[in-house]
Amino acid sequence: MIQQAEDRDFYRKLGSPIRREIVRLLGERGQMGATALNESVNVSAGRFYYHLDFLGDLVTRDKDRRYILSERGKLAYQMLMGNSFTEGNQTKRNSIEGTLMGILAPNLLLNHIFSIKAVGLPLAGLILLSTFLVQSNALLMPSLLSLSYSPGSTTIWISAVFVANFAILFAFCTLASYTLGKRGGDVDLFISLALSQIPLAIYAALSLFMPTYFRGSMALIPFQVWSMLILAVTLAKAKKMSYLASGLIVLCLGYVTAVMA
Repeated sequence: MIQQAEDRDFYRKLGSPIRREIVRLLGERGQMGATALNESVNVSAGRFYYHLDFLGDLVTRDKDRRYILSERGKLAYQMLMGNSFTEGNQTKRNSIEGTLMGILAPNLLLNHIFSIKAVGLPLAGLILLSTFLVQSNALLMPSLLSLSYSPGSTTIWISAVFVANFAILFAFCTLASYTLGKRGGDVDLFISLALSQIPLAIYAALSLFMPTYFRGSMALIPFQVWSMLILAVTLAKAKKMSYLASGLIVLCLGYVTAVMA
């Protein structure tokens, strides 16, 4: 209920293209004076201050009296850049797809993780450590977004491959984002890739209680799809790109994974 109420508040405050533009400008530039912000939005002063007041606690001022986004404003900016809002109307959240996305990749939770690095980075490290431990115990060798049963491998070898695989994923997403003109956000990308490992860690943990033929079998596919979904959502936030762009990158990554299998 709390999440739904907060989402509704974001939709109401970002329901106008003028207010979305104010949030976008402050999100990209960090801080702006009233005159520069008004000129960039290109509306009359009266309309500008009306919409600025309407944004409420999403916008605040720094010690130099320049406008900046508050912590809630930063969450709204992340949602905005993730295309959670469309021109002139708000995205319907009561569809089957929206419900599924809310369960598999909860938007508000992800926004909090990305906006608070003191939470996001330790969480990412914990996820990667847990993923490595369960994969090594299950003797599952990572290969991009896939896992293969490797009974003859040692823990040292699996750990080396795990680190190398994560580095390759990071390099792939960075290069693909760069070709689309999206730079920076490397820390967020690190968090994004760590979060995408959660489904694979769950699969590896389940495989410990299953027969060995379960490991690396067709049962992995739903977990791979789940991993790709999380990566598409979090990559859009990390690199401030649309879901379409991040989805294309993830699909390319999925294709390479399938070819290597």
